[in-house]
Amino acid sequence: MHHLSRRLFLGSTLGTCLASQIRLATAAGSAQRFRIGACDWSLGATCQSRALEVAREIGLDGVQVNFRTVEQGEDLRLPEVRERYQTKSAELGVAICSLAISGLNRVPLATNDRAEEWVRECIEVMPLMGQKVVLLAFFGEADLRGKPELQERVIERLRRLAPRAEKAGVILGVESTLDAEGHLRIVRAVDSPAVKVYYDMLNMLHQGYDPYEDMRKLGGELICEIHCKESGTILGKGRLDFRRIKGILDDFGWQGWLVLEGAVDPALGLVESYKRNADFLRQVFLRG
Repeated sequence: MHHLSRRLFLGSTLGTCLASQIRLATAAGSAQRFRIGACDWSLGATCQSRALEVAREIGLDGVQVNFRTVEQGEDLRLPEVRERYQTKSAELGVAICSLAISGLNRVPLATNDRAEEWVRECIEVMPLMGQKVVLLAFFGEADLRGKPELQERVIERLRRLAPRAEKAGVILGVESTLDAEGHLRIVRAVDSPAVKVYYDMLNMLHQGYDPYEDMRKLGGELICEIHCKESGTILGKGRLDFRRIKGILDDFGWQGWLVLEGAVDPALGLVESYKRNADFLRQVFLRG
């Protein structure tokens, strides 16, 4: 950790400068209530800065970047990698909307000290990149549903991590298979403004929950960012009613990033599917 912190420090001045430039360059866009991004893994570029180029081709506002852990790819813990991302972001006019640690699905935060170290490292990196939100994933081997003992361990670890996140001014967004009550239990037990919920409507639907009612139970203050997706088709052609979702967010006065994940029609391919997804979200959320 000492070696990592030294590398982070060596790159912090340049990183802060670039982050400031990007914030200034995107200030006008940030004033927009909803902005539309996509996960780098959904763009076929997990942990790769070329995801920003794909997003530019599609016409997206930003990219959610995976924080490299067990995956191959570019490592944001390295100053030269952060510089590459931030320079490309500024040049292309495509923001980095948030980070994510999908590696936690295979190395669970509940049971693995290495996972907790990854989150600490990510918290250190985020201010250097001007980032406010990181998605903490709890799927696969890290699934918490029906496992109260693992939920308690997650709460313990988040209690240790939350003060660091508060000091850094960042949000740890919990995304899991739990329903609204399960998420609320974790957030309330940790009791920190730095721990919120990363909401994915289709995940909730797949678990048999009512995603609209669950969203209302959580409330706008606890939802830090939203995944927008469908399975095997594009948005507007699947199971979710995005106009109903927009109405709920209007009631909350919620604003922030709508991040595309999945939602690819095989007949259209990735780029064309995402162009249509982005157009659909703009029609519903920006012009609806």
